[in-house]
Amino acid sequence: MRDENCIFCKIIAGEIPSRTIYEDDEFKVILDVNPASKGHALILPKEHSANIYEISEESLAKAMKLAKKLAGHMTEVLNVTG
Repeated sequence: MRDENCIFCKIIAGEIPSRTIYEDDEFKVILDVNPASKGHALILPKEHSANIYEISEESLAKAMKLAKKLAGHMTEVLNVTG
């Protein structure tokens, strides 16, 4: 499902440019346009949800596993490019 008024759906569809650092069938991970810190990234589920309460438990669990995996890689990249 997609919401035509959702900025994240537009980013996932490629209508709004982004710096993608990871993508699979369920998620797209992008660098934040206005980062709070170096390496600040957003994990975007490809299935639209109006809020966190609408996301399935399974999808949330997968997002957390992905966050943990990417955090390790981001730490490596940031330490090298520092």
